Amino acid sequence: MKPVSATFFVQNYNRQVYLFLHDAATRLNTEIYFQRDSKHRLGTFMVKGNNIPARVYVRRNLPLGHFMIILCHELAHAMVWREYGHRAQPHGEEWKFAFKMLLRIVMSLYEFTPEWKAEALYQLEKPRVTYENSDAEIEIQEGETRVKDLPDGAEFVWKEKTYRKISLQRTRVLCQRIDDRKKYLFIGKAVVKPADISSST
Repeated sequence: MKPVSATFFVQNYNRQVYLFLHDAATRLNTEIYFQRDSKHRLGTFMVKGNNIPARVYVRRNLPLGHFMIILCHELAHAMVWREYGHRAQPHGEEWKFAFKMLLRIVMSLYEFTPEWKAEALYQLEKPRVTYENSDAEIEIQEGETRVKDLPDGAEFVWKEKTYRKISLQRTRVLCQRIDDRKKYLFIGKAVVKPADISSST
């Protein structure tokens, strides 16, 4: 099995993304591979020792935006391992910091599709620990709800901007931002505040 080629990154993303990932992986002594098809795993980080190249695996058949988010997730594990070893929790504050840093840099180099840009922005707020049971890990606080549970036409606030829900499209929700009338796709599980509740607090 060979690592993911430069051609894959250059053709599907761009050269700047490839150079950044290549430099990061080299500094972390980590190799990037395609994950074998799995119903349960989208990505994996494996390490056998500090002097042996670690391996990051990402499922190949993912949408490009999803692939990159998972790659940043797994590379963040490599960063934490190289810096802290077993002294840090797998998805603790060190990992969250590393993941957000990697994702922000990638987003500055590559324009995600609207659907996956919404997901990436959401994860900058609340990084996902897993994708298999994400409902359980995102706790809804009082006065919050999920976008998919709002009625069509309802307004809500996310990151201090007000949006109006238009319609549910499979697992994504088409919404319109009120101030610039641009349309965005949110993941259905995104936690937001209904506008009437947000304005009264």
